[in-house]
Amino acid sequence: AHNFPLDLAALEVPSING
Repeated sequence: AHNFPLDLAALEVPSING
């Protein structure tokens, strides 16, 4: 995910998600 509160899809590396 990009700026989402949590990595729902988890397709990419968590950046701002944590």
